[in-house]
Amino acid sequence: MSPRDWAGNAFDNPSSPAQPRSGSKSGAPARWIRSHPLVAYFAITFTLSWGYWVIVLGFLSHQSLWWFLPGAFAPFVAAILVTGRLEGRQGMRVFMRRFILWRVGLRWYLIALVVLPFLAALSGFVLRDGSEQYQGSLGEVAATYVALVVFLTVLGGGQEEPGWRGFALPRLQERYGPLAGTVLLGLLWGLWHLPLFVFVPDYNSSGRDPAGVILTFAVFVVAGAVGQSLLLTWLYNNTGGSILLLMLAHGSLNAGRGFAASTQQATITVSLVLAVAGAIVALSTRGRLGYRKALPPGGSGDQALSQ
Repeated sequence: MSPRDWAGNAFDNPSSPAQPRSGSKSGAPARWIRSHPLVAYFAITFTLSWGYWVIVLGFLSHQSLWWFLPGAFAPFVAAILVTGRLEGRQGMRVFMRRFILWRVGLRWYLIALVVLPFLAALSGFVLRDGSEQYQGSLGEVAATYVALVVFLTVLGGGQEEPGWRGFALPRLQERYGPLAGTVLLGLLWGLWHLPLFVFVPDYNSSGRDPAGVILTFAVFVVAGAVGQSLLLTWLYNNTGGSILLLMLAHGSLNAGRGFAASTQQATITVSLVLAVAGAIVALSTRGRLGYRKALPPGGSGDQALSQ
């Protein structure tokens, strides 16, 4: 399905991180990062993003897209920092190669670029109120979609994936298993958006009423983020850990959401649709989500594959 020799021996199992380097002299912070890489990753990500958003969006009240964007790169930055400290140059080479892992099979591109955005846009076909963005000819809609995917893959969500799924997911799966690790990541990922719901008026069409914002945020975290994480983990595990495809999938999901109605009801519906889709994938794969686990010594075969 996807070649496994792209990363060499350091990443034979696409669901497991490279091994930490040893024997280097370093201070207490570096040793702590190597001992607690996941805690370090999430601490750096939340500190950078929340610290920036609280200052810029909260205290300074800058709420345009361009002011928001720097904080959205924190998951990527944290992944670079922790990977560099944890695994050195070899780990960084392995990590960067996954950005160009594109030979993953046509069906996974179709799922990432057609099926997932359709699910995200589904509420726009059901809950129509005139705010949908798919009016016009098929060619115009297609051109708009392609432009949105390109932009959102680079600057509108896709840039988060090297961190959430590129760094954190393989370690969470290795420690907690694919299902529990994915649910935990989804909850943390959803929680990471909290300052945006607090400081950006009507963020994600959550409205301006505090009760409505709280409801939309809760559904977004518990249903939308977890459901989307289940789908993205399934893609990750079945494409050899391709960061490229995950970035495209995240961008296309957000692009699909852009075609739906701009209402609180539509936002909640999208979250619920993604939760149902994620649950179906989890049930159909018996919770494995395509996870590949190396067999213990004495096992039969090189790998066990559960899809």
